Amino acid sequence: MLPRVVYIAGYGRSGSTALDIALGQAPGIFSCGELAQLFLEGAIPSASCSCGRTYLSCQQWGGIMSRLGGRLARLDTTRRFIEGRPRARKVLVARARAREYTAVWRMILGDLASQGAHTIVDSSKTARHNAFRPAFLVRELGVDVKVLHLVRTWAGLKASVSRGSNRHLSSQADDPPFPVPRAWLGQRLADWQASRLRNLVGADGYMRVSHDELQNSPAACLLEIGRFINFDMSSVADRVRRAELLGVGHLVGGNRLRNEGAIRLGTPAAKTGPDIRPTVEGKISI
Repeated sequence: MLPRVVYIAGYGRSGSTALDIALGQAPGIFSCGELAQLFLEGAIPSASCSCGRTYLSCQQWGGIMSRLGGRLARLDTTRRFIEGRPRARKVLVARARAREYTAVWRMILGDLASQGAHTIVDSSKTARHNAFRPAFLVRELGVDVKVLHLVRTWAGLKASVSRGSNRHLSSQADDPPFPVPRAWLGQRLADWQASRLRNLVGADGYMRVSHDELQNSPAACLLEIGRFINFDMSSVADRVRRAELLGVGHLVGGNRLRNEGAIRLGTPAAKTGPDIRPTVEGKISI
């Protein structure tokens, strides 16, 4: 049986990486990060999991990467049509490629389930090429999906965008042109797409979560989310109240927080230094 997916929808810069990490602290939940980026990042030899190792050498993702081999770039191209442009899929994606793509994701999720991950967190969100990923999970794989629609005010997002992109701040690339107008339009489209997911998963499968609430009252926010996904988050909420460090585990994609090894939720002092890594490495430990 494939694991249940807690899907974080909405736009970037809304706290999805921090929320993903926090949810992954609960026994029985595995934090995956932006799973939609697995093929793209896995195809880059130097790209690394949040554990600090390359995806091929990571004890969590290495086996999957080995099985996919040279198909990674092709799979990512297929993903952009299936999860980003479903109307063009029938014209631009051959049936064999679509079947292959579905089979690969069934293998990946099955691999996670075999390691004990009965619930996973996927923070791929609903912007651009990931807009229809939740629909793919539900309709093509038959996965039970719970949607957390993470929202942020435009003022907060604009201030974040004005500081520069994650890639620019980490000196990996320059910012794209017109970042503020792009973010304004991108946020509206991503939030519109996320709000439509009520029709896909039903009212009891959709929850709207405020970035401000997550930042200012993280423990209370996690308890509310726990009731929604039917998980006891009290132990994680207690750790957050005590300002304990939360290990980042094995995240794919996400913002710079994932490279810090551990974070504190609800405080600007999330950074702990590049030398700090998760205390437990390797396969899922639940």
